[in-house]
Amino acid sequence: MLNNATTIAIIYTSAGGTFNLVGQNQVAGATAGMAAVATAAAATTLLTGAFNTYETAVGTSLSTIGGYVRSVTNQDNFTKILADATVDGIGSIVDADLAKESARLQSLQIRQQLGTQSLSIANQAPSSLLSLFQ
Repeated sequence: MLNNATTIAIIYTSAGGTFNLVGQNQVAGATAGMAAVATAAAATTLLTGAFNTYETAVGTSLSTIGGYVRSVTNQDNFTKILADATVDGIGSIVDADLAKESARLQSLQIRQQLGTQSLSIANQAPSSLLSLFQ
């Protein structure tokens, strides 16, 4: 990132929205400045002026790159949270359907038991009537 001005596009929306990480080309400027040192006077000038300029430029570039890293980290965290929420939401829907089906099955079983008991009572009634005539 400090050696060239390459731009890297990071996708951050489902619609394909991107933000760009732009390389900070600091090496070329620093190399040109260092190559110009031929004498002690030039070295002093470099250390008092150009070096401070390069130091500031590199610091600014590193801050910019740090901002990019934070952006990518935040996007990664957001994506993980969104994926977890989606999984939890789907799990809740499935659980709700299972609970509904379980209650429906229990209702059908109770109806079946009541039907069986009703038939049993109905079948006993004629026997009770016949015993009255004896």
